[in-house]
Amino acid sequence: MDLDFVIQALGPLPSSGYFTHREGQLLMLLLSGETKKEAAALLGISPKTVSMFLGTARARVGARTAEQLIGLCVAYPHLLRAHAT
Repeated sequence: MDLDFVIQALGPLPSSGYFTHREGQLLMLLLSGETKKEAAALLGISPKTVSMFLGTARARVGARTAEQLIGLCVAYPHLLRAHAT
């Protein structure tokens, strides 16, 4: 699976005050069922970089684990909504 296909399937990638564009890309991939390792490969980054992005995204919303972060994104989808420009 390539990133362009995932982007088309998921629609616009988030860019919000909560997450950076890259954090939003990563979260959307994880929400779509990709593993951290698969998301890293699709984004062309290392698994360590994925962990770093997840750490900063967790800190932004006060989540203690990546699973809690994903749960918050599911429970509160506005976290991933793009700002109207």
